[in-house]
Amino acid sequence: MWIDGINLIQPWNDSDVKDIIRHHARGVRMPARRTHQEQEFKAIHQFLNAGILPIIVFDGADSRLLYKQILLDYMKEFGANICYEVLNEPLAMHGSPGYFDFDNPTQVVNFMNYWIDFIHSHIGNTSVLSCGIANVFSGVENDLLRLVIEEGHQNILSIHVYTCNSIDAQKYLPVIKKWKGPLWVTEIGTKGDKMAFYRGCLPMVYEYLHPSTMIWFDYHSPGFALIASLLWKEVF
Repeated sequence: MWIDGINLIQPWNDSDVKDIIRHHARGVRMPARRTHQEQEFKAIHQFLNAGILPIIVFDGADSRLLYKQILLDYMKEFGANICYEVLNEPLAMHGSPGYFDFDNPTQVVNFMNYWIDFIHSHIGNTSVLSCGIANVFSGVENDLLRLVIEEGHQNILSIHVYTCNSIDAQKYLPVIKKWKGPLWVTEIGTKGDKMAFYRGCLPMVYEYLHPSTMIWFDYHSPGFALIASLLWKEVF
């Protein structure tokens, strides 16, 4: 449903939000891989032509050289016409094959700031999100959240808010409130979390933080191409 001006995006067929996805969707997400890049570029252009602003998450590269090349590919193709997000839940991916392995929040923020500056040096005035910060109400990545707010070079703060209770929210909402720029909630849980989030956390998050965008991300979908396919097949 459409809730008080919040954009909800979810890449599966759900009749109660079809019209909202069609008219108000603002972002999609993907892992940064060079396989099937031509198809991904085509899908992104389709979203842009439909008035949907894609958020491209650059993640899943295990070398700086590959990471740089992926960024250059997308910047050459799209320039400032897309939003760039540097990393996705980097501490949660610790030890996962094919991902950068960060030991602490300082390493994450240093890496993130380097590539945010790299993007801005090539494009200039464009929207760059912080790394997606996982489970911000659980305390698991609270140190990363604080450091990103204090030292991050991002234009937009990207947070992931999964089903939580009021005690968690009362503790961590004030931390997020310290961020004075645009706030985008780029994940709000799995399909199973949907109603629990709607009934409990979503009103509290919206009333306290007033995020400009909220994105429902089905992390079980294997990459951007499938998400694009589902959106276009089931919604448009």
